[in-house]
Amino acid sequence: MPIITVSHKDAATEAVLETLRRELPAIVSRALACPEEPYDGDLRPGDANLRFLAALPVEERLDFLVEIRTKWTRSRSANLQERSDDIRGALEGLGLAGFGVWIELPHAAWSQV
Repeated sequence: MPIITVSHKDAATEAVLETLRRELPAIVSRALACPEEPYDGDLRPGDANLRFLAALPVEERLDFLVEIRTKWTRSRSANLQERSDDIRGALEGLGLAGFGVWIELPHAAWSQV
């Protein structure tokens, strides 16, 4: 389950934010798919955790910062830059500009009730 945080400036339009809400979970899931956690093309509630924060100051060079955290796997870490570039390319394809993509792969565990 990737945790996706999108920090943005207050000036971000609702239309852009809605496009990101709709498209980011699949974009990130495709880019982070691996043998240990494959993407089957059918996202269900809870498969990706998405948060939006109006947290970037006006003087910040970027308009959006997309931060992704998900569990470390050997296959993900082998080509992490390529995965980040894939997400960047997909977001550019949506018309997004002035953004950066950061992926973290911590050693982690998940429990749920």
